[in-house]
Amino acid sequence: MICLHCFYEIDDDSTFCDQCGKEVLVCPACGKTGTGKKCPDDGTKLVRNNGDINFQKKKFFQTKRLEEIEKSDLILINKNLDLNFKIENGDIIGRKTGRFSAKLAALKQISSKHLSCNFNKQTGWTVTDLDSTNGTKLNNIKLIPAKPYQLKRGDSLIIADVEFYVELK
Repeated sequence: MICLHCFYEIDDDSTFCDQCGKEVLVCPACGKTGTGKKCPDDGTKLVRNNGDINFQKKKFFQTKRLEEIEKSDLILINKNLDLNFKIENGDIIGRKTGRFSAKLAALKQISSKHLSCNFNKQTGWTVTDLDSTNGTKLNNIKLIPAKPYQLKRGDSLIIADVEFYVELK
């Protein structure tokens, strides 16, 4: 877990931060850490982390987070080229294939069938390079073809040399 006082990574069962020494407080209902007296999400009184919170945290992520993920929309945005794609599960992004092929047809550096976008309730949104000619990068790291990579809000997705901002809503 991350200490909300100094942002140092500490063990999940820590009572005090190893870096700044401040007490780690958690919400017994949802397992999230906090710095005040009450959980910012549900208003439950924060308590000292005693190690039992991990069960609650898992329960929280299996219920609340999955509910949030189920509602998640993926939007790829490139303001320079005025491209704004609301992605659906299973969409193919390519110059000749997929729902956005008409808007990408003039961009010869993008392969005809460049990458796929998929959604899973457990993992969220992923992208997979479909062995494209000019490759795909996620946060400037070249993707290995046929391997899915998880997307997060604010990621940079570069399809050939066209950069998209990743928005999850």
